[in-house]
Amino acid sequence: IAFGVLMPQLQDRFSVKTVAHDYVAAEKDPSRTLYIDKFLRPGFMLYTDIPGIEADAHYIIGPDKILVASTLGKAPEFDGKYLSEIAEMTGTSAIEAYRQLMLKTDIGARGIYFTMYREDALKIARRQDVSVISDSTAMDFITKGVTGVPHPRTANSFVRFLRINREEGLMPLEKAVRKMTGLPASQMQIQGRGLIREGFFADITVFDPETVGDNGTFTTPCVKASGIHTVILNGKTVWENGAPTGVMSGM
Repeated sequence: IAFGVLMPQLQDRFSVKTVAHDYVAAEKDPSRTLYIDKFLRPGFMLYTDIPGIEADAHYIIGPDKILVASTLGKAPEFDGKYLSEIAEMTGTSAIEAYRQLMLKTDIGARGIYFTMYREDALKIARRQDVSVISDSTAMDFITKGVTGVPHPRTANSFVRFLRINREEGLMPLEKAVRKMTGLPASQMQIQGRGLIREGFFADITVFDPETVGDNGTFTTPCVKASGIHTVILNGKTVWENGAPTGVMSGM
């Protein structure tokens, strides 16, 4: 491994259908027809001796550790609900609730999985060869609003790392900043970015190291960060005085 990346949260987010990867691999056909016609058959989900949904979602992860982030507008009553809550709402088992969720969303539901340990995350965070990332889809929640209940890292990943670094004393501030700027630019071979240097693109964030931090939660994820004063992108100010300036100077 040439380098590593860190998401400064203890939860991961991906398609809910990912939990059922063992079934898909066994069928060797990841098509939607397979999922809906075969994979989602009621009887097919009752085998507890086959690795898959029953083992992963119920016994290993647990329905109380799977949070539905978005149903893509197809079942909004389930957005922001744990699988265990959906099972209670629908009067079914967690496995049947999962099946119904997948059918209603055409296997497109997005989930958040509570599977990581804080001690492991902090150990990785201290490494100087590990970059900080958001691993999130770009989302303009300020002017266009939010669909579903996305992962808080959508708006809080980097400021969360700065807050954790301040509270835990992981490393000097300049090294923490490097893990989010110069280090990933170098690892990904992105030319002209990641450093404040003559001839480089002027990407600069001005923040207060004593107050910078995340405010998003799993019920209200897309909340503005604290302590960010100014953001300059490609030499133009795009964020100032707590709000976007309206300038669009991205790549």
